Amino acid sequence: MAGICNGYDLLHRGVVALSEVEANGMRVDVAYLDKAIAETGQRIKRLEDKLRGCEEYTLQRRRFGTRVNLTSRDQLAEVLFGDLGHKPKAVTATGKPQLDETALERIGSKYTKGFQRLEKLNKLYGTYLKGVRREVEGEYIHAFFGLHLVRSYRGQSDSPNLQNVPIRDPVQGKIIRQAFIPRDGHVLVEIDYSSLEVMVACSLSGDPKLTYDATEGDMHRDMAAECYLLDTADVSKGVRQNTKGGFVFAEFYGDWYKQVTRNLWDGIERHGLQTTSGVPLHEHLAAKGITGRGLCDPEKEAVAGTFEHHIKAVEHRFWNERF
Repeated sequence: MAGICNGYDLLHRGVVALSEVEANGMRVDVAYLDKAIAETGQRIKRLEDKLRGCEEYTLQRRRFGTRVNLTSRDQLAEVLFGDLGHKPKAVTATGKPQLDETALERIGSKYTKGFQRLEKLNKLYGTYLKGVRREVEGEYIHAFFGLHLVRSYRGQSDSPNLQNVPIRDPVQGKIIRQAFIPRDGHVLVEIDYSSLEVMVACSLSGDPKLTYDATEGDMHRDMAAECYLLDTADVSKGVRQNTKGGFVFAEFYGDWYKQVTRNLWDGIERHGLQTTSGVPLHEHLAAKGITGRGLCDPEKEAVAGTFEHHIKAVEHRFWNERF
């Protein structure tokens, strides 16, 4: 009972503190925000005009007539795979060729690159810039932060969602983040709780190996070596990063080997991953006897010799031997 009371007290005090954050609000450079909205809208229009002058859009308009939609992935997929003969690597649940980020990057034409830029600009314009502008009162926004709406007790934010402001994407991150400014005489400070979830797992489990990996070792490098059958010295920065999100964090958040296999394999294609000596990972894995990704079908067993079968074994060792 004491544990429940302590937990409730923690959440209660957290709700009170976050209500003060909401009331105080975050200052916005309104003049900059309005300028960014106008300039981004102009960039979108210029890019749309360029795309409409390309062969892909001409074929799309011929196929769909008055229903043509420049931003439709489904329509573009029919043009790329039907008219232009690109070979799909995956299909959707309904059997249609899948045009995801990996497929767009693999095709890598002038049009698909422009299409991806347009998607990012539209996201920046509609979700982030105008989304923030709608919530401005005076020169402040008063975003809501909740601790009672998510069953896992993770924090939640809306109106606007300040927990989902992009940073890594160079097209979106720099533009939207410049809109947030400190009050006079103050500064904005960013705090990153590095590997917080893993540290919590260390505290709760008391696992000495997990604690060592999190505080002294390099779990992401070690698992990259195991997932991709590499010596640790051959794990490049890109390979480590792909494994960090694709395997380690995915496993800690409860994912399983079939989706993890997709994450790791798609990352190879999306980022053109290589070993530190410059060997493409696909070639390295083929030399190790990996014949392909595997179906990753929840209803079917992994086939020996596939990457899926290998990752299934890695996952078993991760939870039953390593920790």
